[in-house]
Amino acid sequence: MQVENRYIERFRRQLSRGEVILFTGAGFSYDAIARDGRPVAQVDDLKEELARIAFPSTPTAAGESSIADLYEVAVARGEGRVKQVFEDRLHVDSRKTPERFDRWFAMPWKRHYTVNVDDLDEVVRGRASMARSLRPVSALSHVAVQTNELLSIHLNGRLNDFPQVTFAARQYAQRAGMPDPWYEMLTADLLTSPVLFIGTIVNEPGLWQHLEMRNTRGQGDVELRPPSYLVSPSLPPARAALLKRYNVDWLQVTEKEFYEQVLVGASTEAVTGHQAIQRRHHPTTAGSSLRSVSQLRSEKSNADPALYLHGREPVWSDVEPSGFAVVRDFEANLLDRAKNGREKVLLLTGTAASGKSTTGMRLTLGLESEGARAFSYDTATGSLSVSQVLRAARAHKPEVIFIDDVDVFGEAAGRLLRDLAELPRTQRVIATIRNSRLQGLPVESELATVAWSEHAIPPLHDEDIDAVIASLERAGLLGLMAGLSQEERRRIFREQAGRHLLVAMYFATSGEQLEDKVRSECEDLSGASRMAYGMAALATTDRQWVSKAELLLGLGNLGFTRDGNQILNEIENLVQRQLLVSSSGGLSVRHRWIAEKVCRLLHGQRPDAPSDRRLGIRVGVRGGSANQPAYARAPNVAPAHQPRPHTAAC
Repeated sequence: MQVENRYIERFRRQLSRGEVILFTGAGFSYDAIARDGRPVAQVDDLKEELARIAFPSTPTAAGESSIADLYEVAVARGEGRVKQVFEDRLHVDSRKTPERFDRWFAMPWKRHYTVNVDDLDEVVRGRASMARSLRPVSALSHVAVQTNELLSIHLNGRLNDFPQVTFAARQYAQRAGMPDPWYEMLTADLLTSPVLFIGTIVNEPGLWQHLEMRNTRGQGDVELRPPSYLVSPSLPPARAALLKRYNVDWLQVTEKEFYEQVLVGASTEAVTGHQAIQRRHHPTTAGSSLRSVSQLRSEKSNADPALYLHGREPVWSDVEPSGFAVVRDFEANLLDRAKNGREKVLLLTGTAASGKSTTGMRLTLGLESEGARAFSYDTATGSLSVSQVLRAARAHKPEVIFIDDVDVFGEAAGRLLRDLAELPRTQRVIATIRNSRLQGLPVESELATVAWSEHAIPPLHDEDIDAVIASLERAGLLGLMAGLSQEERRRIFREQAGRHLLVAMYFATSGEQLEDKVRSECEDLSGASRMAYGMAALATTDRQWVSKAELLLGLGNLGFTRDGNQILNEIENLVQRQLLVSSSGGLSVRHRWIAEKVCRLLHGQRPDAPSDRRLGIRVGVRGGSANQPAYARAPNVAPAHQPRPHTAAC
């Protein structure tokens, strides 16, 4: 049979992004040669071998019994003989097994799952040279780890797990009743990544059940499961008819035919895919997070520019002349002071959502336009080690450094600002911090040896109000103010001028208090949507994001395990309603101020109550070591500060 070009092209595109899951059954190893010189045992071969041990006087036992029953009886009656069968029929001979399997494992798979217990992957690892290390692991004995290696996960165990490998029905029942982080991660992978299934499907225990984990699409739901593939030369008609319900295309070819028709010509896509995986797994360093402002302002943002006026966190394009962030009246004097003053450190303070970040970015751009070598440090992705940030600054030699929310460095924030200011090339350090957090940190005492000044972000002045109204009109977001006179528009803003810029803009355009809007949004959500929103909100409060896979992991631990595509639709609805913002990194709430209100509401507090960091115990995202179970951190997430779903409820 021939694989259709449309499938080949689509699969290679997915492969080039390093996002395909390889899932193999016994049919994958069909051409591998075992140490006894015969092909690696398939299901029917093992049934014959086990039947001779379990029921030596019953010739029909293999055909009349399941492999699960035969395995359990055979181990009970002759464990040593069963072990020898496994050694002879499932240990792969490196010298006789085709080298094309080396190419299979050299592809840029996101992960490899298998229901096989043979050691084909170990043989390939021992003889092949690959761009990415291959790491076979057993789901029975290994804790899920975070690594940029290709994990080859044996869901039923490996040969050296014998006799605990999962063959018997009783063993499946025991595992089904226990928390299994590997299966939780697998469920998320099967729903959020394209999957290449290779196996016979006809009588393999486990493989079809895993394919069914993709679930069917509910009536009215949009298909959000990535298109996937099943490679098998034959399939029962009923199962073939079911594949489309799982968004899986049946490729009626053998493993070898798929290799020759699809993988052999995918060298370019393989290189690109490995590069994509390397970028995902490469640890974010202080050096890579300290970036030139000239580079940042030239990058194209996927964010909707107008959403800045409805509360999205600012990006560099917002403060460009074409953006919707207005120039505040006080900023001209502040920029003059930044250019000509003697202070080495300018600390911008204010309440949440008062416009600190936007002003800091604009000052930095202003100094950069004067010829200064300006850099910005991303605290969301970079190291929070003062020594590493200083090392990066010494390497890049910036003249102006901008750090938003410098309080994330905790008690070291003041020391960091001082040490950066004292570097030979540094002319200005511009940082933002909330009023409430400044009071609890030893910033003033640490800055005693350098010239510095604090600048509180003021409330809206009349000139600011006119500028904001003009920006809202340019964006087509005047809302309730559209039919009002300019003076009436100003009056609405003046009534809100003592409040946050974000809150004032929202009230002026909608006539609704933003806190009431956030409350109603939370009350309107239920079930998986409410939990997902809470997890994303908690991540956002720490300037982090979550991926869809991480949300699925967290929701799975909270009991939302059915109807996977429906849950994906619920998450997508949060994005479509602009409750969550999607970026290249993942998903987050549209503004940190809103995220904090959401967390307090879900925690049962008043939205204006003091922040309670213990909320992390209740609503689901926190950091930790790379040795935790898979449900704690998906292995495709960089270790620095990325969030991870926790198992507790909101």
